[in-house]
Amino acid sequence: TRRFLIVGLQRSGTTYAAATVGGHPRAHLLAPELRQDFFDLGVQRFVAGEATFDVVRASFPPLFDAVTRGDDEALAHGAKTAVAGHAEAVAVCDCLQTFLPDVQVVLVTRRDLIASCGSLLRAQRSGVWHSWSGGATDRALRIPPRALRRYVEDAQAAVHDLSTAPLSILQMMTEAVSARPTCCVLLGSP
Repeated sequence: TRRFLIVGLQRSGTTYAAATVGGHPRAHLLAPELRQDFFDLGVQRFVAGEATFDVVRASFPPLFDAVTRGDDEALAHGAKTAVAGHAEAVAVCDCLQTFLPDVQVVLVTRRDLIASCGSLLRAQRSGVWHSWSGGATDRALRIPPRALRRYVEDAQAAVHDLSTAPLSILQMMTEAVSARPTCCVLLGSP
């Protein structure tokens, strides 16, 4: 089976992309999102003492498979992670290049960075991360110009690093998401 990782900035549409891909009967997607420390620590989180580089490199693929593999009928298995910015994107890229170079990366981007920034600020303030969780509001939100500038610069750097990493990248724009092409690429079907 093929390994895949859906990755993008917070509020870029990774949850939607994950629901779309995970809804395919031949794809298995880990239900909760992989946290950043999976990419920072990997197997080190589970062992006493310091694991050698060779031990970490040898254990990463089976660890990824153990947490993402489900149904034996699945043609692809994977997970989703949403990075908070450039530093986390670099950590994910470094981990994938070093330990999981065969993973198919589905990079989810969003053209409207103002909407992403506003959505992130609203979620951070309210604690409501998805509209189906209830409590979402349509009240106007003022985004401080400096905060928006920092967000856009960080987001652009993160997407650049993710999209130019020497990995197999399939890019999805949230505003134009279509499940069929993504599932076809992941599952190797027409």
